Amino acid sequence: MLGLDYGLMGCAMRQRTSVGFSPTDVSGLIAWYNPSDLTTLFQDAAMTIPVTADGQPVGAMRDKSGNGYDLKQNTATARPTYRTDGAAHWLVSDGVSGRLEAHLSLTNDPSLCFHSAHRILNNTAKDDIRLFDLGVGNGALAATFGTGNYGWRHNNGNNLFVPATAGVDAVGSWERTTGDTYAQSRFYLNGVQQTTSSSANGTNTVTLADTNFFLFGNPATTGYMANVRLYGAIITASNPAADRSALVSFLQQQY
Repeated sequence: MLGLDYGLMGCAMRQRTSVGFSPTDVSGLIAWYNPSDLTTLFQDAAMTIPVTADGQPVGAMRDKSGNGYDLKQNTATARPTYRTDGAAHWLVSDGVSGRLEAHLSLTNDPSLCFHSAHRILNNTAKDDIRLFDLGVGNGALAATFGTGNYGWRHNNGNNLFVPATAGVDAVGSWERTTGDTYAQSRFYLNGVQQTTSSSANGTNTVTLADTNFFLFGNPATTGYMANVRLYGAIITASNPAADRSALVSFLQQQY
């Protein structure tokens, strides 16, 4: 299911992944979410009803990092859906209310890299669609796509990169280091760093009011919710090139 633009690069990265590699081998692992592991998926937020079949709602997804950052959704009508074609496994968010939430124990200016294997289903609704939202208000962190390209957005500034193409499986890596300004944040598509296309208020810096994490967007910000397939997501604090390459390759194997 690889898009034609990314096939050769994906194959090359797969060859570099060590046999038996796991995201837990990476230092600085914060959280790891893997829809292909059905033992981590539950239909309810209390994690008493396992997901067992295509089309069932996902009320909780366990964090496989060992840090306990399980994602949950108490509202039944706001749960994403588990889907599978028999080979790949993913969550689908509806772009309206579907989301999962957790509280991450981070500083208010964290070193952070969010890697996601995803397929955008609709990127035309808005220029700022949020694959995740961390924190609220000015200085927050959000990994975004839409008519305004892939980007980092912060509610009072942004750093935008390459256009985001719908209907193509890809791995995006949103990366920043403690102390970075908005303009210093980085984005990698299938492991390749992308240049900044535009930046607004680029000298501003991140200051999180809280570290509540919303996968697929924060419903308090109307119209920003993501309509995507998510094959997997990994959050790390350290971002050496070798770790990034291995994680991207690992995630590419999920679709």
